[in-house]
Amino acid sequence: MGTACLFLGAWSVLSCTAGRALVSGGPSDALVRRASHVGLVVGAGLIVCGGALL
Repeated sequence: MGTACLFLGAWSVLSCTAGRALVSGGPSDALVRRASHVGLVVGAGLIVCGGALL
């Protein structure tokens, strides 16, 4: 269970970082940036919880 949380958290952090890098400019930039911050927080929480379960 802990390993799955670690992998899911790492995937979330990487995908949010890559998604933010792909979208630059335009009206949806602020929305993508906000969603990326939420995804990074969720991913970091999953990594912390996964580490605690190991």
